[in-house]
Amino acid sequence: MGHLDGIVDYSPLDSDSPKALREAIFSALDVVEQNSVAFLREPDNDYFFTHYRESIQRFLHPTLLLVEENRIADKTPTGILNVFSSVYRFHRYLKLRTRLSSQSQLRYARMDALDLPEGELQHRMDREREERFRKWVGRPLEIRYDETLAKRYKRLLDTERSLGQERNRFTSFFLGTPVRNFEQACAELVTELGLHLLNFWKVDTRENLIKLLDYMESQSGIASVPFNRATLLDALRQTEIRERFPGEVKNLVLFDLIYDKLIENLPLIATELRDTNQITEKSMEDLMDKVFLEATSTFQTIFTEDSVAGEEFFNWLERLISRRDAEKLMRQVSEWKRLAHPRLSEPLFGIVSYYFSNLLPSFYASQRGEKKFDGKINPRNIGIKDFWNRLNQAYGDLLIQNLLADYKRGEAIPPSHVIDGFFSNFQSLNDDLMTADPVRFPGFRHSIERALASKVPPVGVITGLADFEHDPIATL
Repeated sequence: MGHLDGIVDYSPLDSDSPKALREAIFSALDVVEQNSVAFLREPDNDYFFTHYRESIQRFLHPTLLLVEENRIADKTPTGILNVFSSVYRFHRYLKLRTRLSSQSQLRYARMDALDLPEGELQHRMDREREERFRKWVGRPLEIRYDETLAKRYKRLLDTERSLGQERNRFTSFFLGTPVRNFEQACAELVTELGLHLLNFWKVDTRENLIKLLDYMESQSGIASVPFNRATLLDALRQTEIRERFPGEVKNLVLFDLIYDKLIENLPLIATELRDTNQITEKSMEDLMDKVFLEATSTFQTIFTEDSVAGEEFFNWLERLISRRDAEKLMRQVSEWKRLAHPRLSEPLFGIVSYYFSNLLPSFYASQRGEKKFDGKINPRNIGIKDFWNRLNQAYGDLLIQNLLADYKRGEAIPPSHVIDGFFSNFQSLNDDLMTADPVRFPGFRHSIERALASKVPPVGVITGLADFEHDPIATL
């Protein structure tokens, strides 16, 4: 199908020198150049030399129109393609053209409406997610293989063994009481288990955490399991952990929702930062209230009237962002969130991470009266080069994306809208051709059927001959 051009036997884990990769790249370039030379030697391809001679006439014998075109397009003699570059471009076009496919509407076999399942893609994604969850339950991670979880679980076992020991007031002052140490160890382990699952399940976190709660309700509590054979599920089923974990799940789900809602409200944040390089305390408070209400109204499965209160969540969030590894944690979350939102640029995600790791701690300290809120943005802490310039570009792209999304939700743009607005005497070509589905992409056939049923041309490009209307172009 032309999707695989070659295989390079190279791994950065096996060798310090990428010799095989370097040789593969340079040998591929040699083959391309040799093929171009052989192609130009053929007499039937003399038209490339003719095309090249015609292309340099704009500099040798330019007309007034060509002089103005060269000036506007910033074309110089040294920047013009040579004849080999024209061959490379020609073959690249041919390669791309072979990957495009179409079919005649007369030969296309329509599907029966009864054969069109509703929501097939979403059902398939749900089935795949549930299958991954079942596999995870069948083979959960052994705690000893995760350094952070192992450290927390060992502390839990140590403090559990200390229960029942009596300590005098002096020892308890420095080491703490056994009961208090055990409760603190349980709380720390619950948090680490939740954060591990958040970064492990990523975009499936919300649904999988809810399924995990349902699964744990059907399982009875157990005593602590020795460290060398304890799994993550064993730790979750331990009685003390099992009682605390539902509250942690609600906080994690709400955190994930608020993160996504902050991404949706990025235009509000970026606008203020772009204009003033800082965000005010009032804006922080209004934004946090807004995203909290949007998040709790989005996921009603666990946020009922008697569920976790907002104050409890914000206390949990304050403890989370006050951790010493808060910046590292936010970077980990940002990495997989970027995969879920591929159209958002790095500076915008940098703002969200900076919001949690720097702005929120300062905001909470100000609310407690400890110090004045500092809403200034420090690019050095964000870790992105040329931050303000890239943020300005990303902000413009974000506004365009939001405008297009709103327009698409409101009303589709038919081809006739563009044709009538910019062309006259339009003569359509290839009316009988339509988009093909050679690799049977999931859901694409159904999109074609919906387009045909709605009398919309099922094509990506409409071709034809027409005259430009100069007035609309001039006004743009």
